[in-house]
Amino acid sequence: MWMTVSRAWASLESIFLASADIRSQLPEDTKRFEGIDAAFRELMKGAVLEMNCVKVCSVEGRCEALKGMREKLEMCQKSLHEYLDIKKKIFPRFYFVSSVALLDMLANGTNPPKIMPYLGDCYDALANLKFVTLEDGSQSNKTVDTMIAKMEKRYLFMRNLPWKAKLKPTLIV
Repeated sequence: MWMTVSRAWASLESIFLASADIRSQLPEDTKRFEGIDAAFRELMKGAVLEMNCVKVCSVEGRCEALKGMREKLEMCQKSLHEYLDIKKKIFPRFYFVSSVALLDMLANGTNPPKIMPYLGDCYDALANLKFVTLEDGSQSNKTVDTMIAKMEKRYLFMRNLPWKAKLKPTLIV
């Protein structure tokens, strides 16, 4: 039971605590996870102090507490999967990326370099996008001027395209 809760908690921690997008889209589940997080951290603090594994696991009420955490974590996971399914229905190309990749894309929607590795999974021919070179020689990360195909062919856009403030389901940049 402890390992199941530990694995589930570890997989959801960065999603619910670090992703502003998920926090805003799933506020109830975020609050639920924050409660689980606090309880799990307290549980782990107590476990570190005791060297005997059997004693740690056999504390009265421990199994019930872990079962409760597991059930709440399952609720968080279910809501997260439903949220991702909605995103996939809006934009079916998201079915081509893993749930982990989709979460990363959604969490980093305002940071184009973090999304770039996944665009090729959504669009077969797309390898990369080239951002406009600014007057000082640095690269903009907000305006795109060229698409680079997987066969290294470059397609210069007729006009520069602004990267929207947030990842849109159509991935129009």
